[in-house]
Amino acid sequence: MKRTSPVIILLLAFSTLNCHKSKNLYVTANESLSLREEPSVYGKVILTLPRGTLVKSLDEIDKQITITEKNGKWTKVEVYDITGWVFGGYLSEEKPPEKPLLPPLPITLTYRDSIWGKGYVLILNNKSRHYLQINATFHNPTFNQTGTFPIDIPAHGSTEFGWREGWRFSHGETITLQHADYLPLNSKF
Repeated sequence: MKRTSPVIILLLAFSTLNCHKSKNLYVTANESLSLREEPSVYGKVILTLPRGTLVKSLDEIDKQITITEKNGKWTKVEVYDITGWVFGGYLSEEKPPEKPLLPPLPITLTYRDSIWGKGYVLILNNKSRHYLQINATFHNPTFNQTGTFPIDIPAHGSTEFGWREGWRFSHGETITLQHADYLPLNSKF
């Protein structure tokens, strides 16, 4: 009768503990996720995987990283019989909703009296670390006017909008701010 070495048994036991367990995961990125040849943002893109694509995870790198404010690990996956690497921060066991859930627009609104003319000045405060260009739609029931304007707001900064820009704010004003990456902000003055 042949005896199995205790060293071989221990090696087999430890090798099964360190193996990555494959599982099916969904792409949860807002638009798409790049499948790359190497586990790096500089790796050549093999495929672009749309939101909701089902992939099979094969392995992952131990080091946790952050990309666009998401934490995750580089994960080796197989999809359509093609193997490559994706950023695991955009993978989930749960299928994502059809449309991504957008965060609220990181802007607060305040007002001050206009020193150049009648009415008020709207102050748009950007609470994010990103420069934002928004579309602002104003409806003034007092003067029965509606206008849409692009407004640039620096990261962690503010922009004023009012009489100088061609708009006279008054009480009862309806304001809608829109940006593609955020939920619209509706406010009334």
